[in-house]
Amino acid sequence: MSSGTWDIAVRRGKMEEQECPSCKTCFGNDPYNFIIPMNRDQGAELLSSHESVSRSTLLNLLRIIILLQSIGIAGKYLFVKFESDSNVYELLFFDWRWPEPVAQLIDDGVAWVCLVAACCIFTAGFARCLPAADMKKMLAPIRFVEIVSVWLIVAWMFILALTDMIRGGLFAELSLGEHAVRFCLPLFFWMVLMSESTPHEVSTDQIAADRYSNVSIRGRRSGWLMWGIFILSLATAATFAVHGHKALSCYGHFVDLILLSDAQWLGVEPTQATVERWLIFIGIVDLVVSGLLVFTRWRVVAAYMVLWALVTAASRITAFGFAAWPEALIRSANWGAPLVLWWCFQNNRRTNQSRAQTGNDAGHIVATFASTPPLANISTN
Repeated sequence: MSSGTWDIAVRRGKMEEQECPSCKTCFGNDPYNFIIPMNRDQGAELLSSHESVSRSTLLNLLRIIILLQSIGIAGKYLFVKFESDSNVYELLFFDWRWPEPVAQLIDDGVAWVCLVAACCIFTAGFARCLPAADMKKMLAPIRFVEIVSVWLIVAWMFILALTDMIRGGLFAELSLGEHAVRFCLPLFFWMVLMSESTPHEVSTDQIAADRYSNVSIRGRRSGWLMWGIFILSLATAATFAVHGHKALSCYGHFVDLILLSDAQWLGVEPTQATVERWLIFIGIVDLVVSGLLVFTRWRVVAAYMVLWALVTAASRITAFGFAAWPEALIRSANWGAPLVLWWCFQNNRRTNQSRAQTGNDAGHIVATFASTPPLANISTN
């Protein structure tokens, strides 16, 4: 292609690179059918800037949540005065008859490994702030550390949920659903990583232009994010649905959380029968919002889930004192997952508004497409 005007023709989500003698060509009155007039360097810079910022913000939010969850896991099994053993230890020692030192070493060792992995993921965010020239050399090892670290966390969170299902007590058969956000949120982090440029692409001079003119590459990257949002939505809905089912069943631990929190902070002194009626209402609401999240993806639903999950996580401290801080941090993904979904829905809403405002104005088409990250086609209200 010559060095003249580089236009990107967007026809219903399909992209192609072409020469266009006119810089005001539009395909009819459809705001999604337009040509973006710009030279190659301007197009590469504008098209990649907002996507990079959006993805970086999303990744940093995920890093914080993953770190908080891992600190909670380490606190529960390593740091607190009356530390407990996970169901992995109990499965290895009591059921499989492994030597106690070996079972303890595995249980504590993997908890340490996951904490170190979460710290690596968190500090990688600072490493990504290096100057662009240095990042070309460092991106490959940084991505490798992030991917290995996040998969260690995904695997351990899944194993903990699986052993809870095998050795747990009441409602143990629902443990995978109840803890789904704990392993699906770091999985989503990996899927966001997979949607960004590879180190080879970053080091290629024309990647900023070529990756947007290539439909298959852009579609593949958008696909990682879309599937990630879908999986995280299902995991969040599953966690809330299981909690709703337990609340409808007037789960004794939930009754204790309310009564103890009231005794220490509120002084309302409700009866157990009153608390059980509250739990039935809470359970119905949890089931309703879990369904709404999957089928509507309304931002207000995700926002409610964030607030309610924060309340329920904090109830461990209000009921049992600050010594229960690991139990609160372990549940960081309970509010973190809907917070991430809210951010994605909100980001997509701003994108759609920008398209609607500028789609018919050929002079502003560049800003319209440059503000469109690959978090599109999510229906929100």
